[in-house]
Amino acid sequence: MDNQALTGKTRKGFGRVDRTEISSPEICLNCRSQELTEVINIHRQQVASLVAKPIEVVEYQTQSCQCLECGAVVREEQALGIFPGQDLSVNLQALLVWLGNYGHISYAKLQELLWG
Repeated sequence: MDNQALTGKTRKGFGRVDRTEISSPEICLNCRSQELTEVINIHRQQVASLVAKPIEVVEYQTQSCQCLECGAVVREEQALGIFPGQDLSVNLQALLVWLGNYGHISYAKLQELLWG
């Protein structure tokens, strides 16, 4: 699926990043060569996850490089549990759904829990 199709029109980000994780490709997925250029592009995705605060906003950066052997542009895969276009981690989404459906907690109270 095209990343541009997943880009939201109303998401403004979280206004803060608590931690940044950077990953770079080590091999060309097209020809398996390890001869890659310096970074030519960075894809950013901010994801809120459930932590002790109760949440931590992490910006995941997956870097793209160009293969010096075949010319293909390759990007490292996204971290486990992080899905394109989703700005909440799987565990945080599950908690919020459970609290909303079974705990009958309002949206305003859920926001207070996360940001308070």
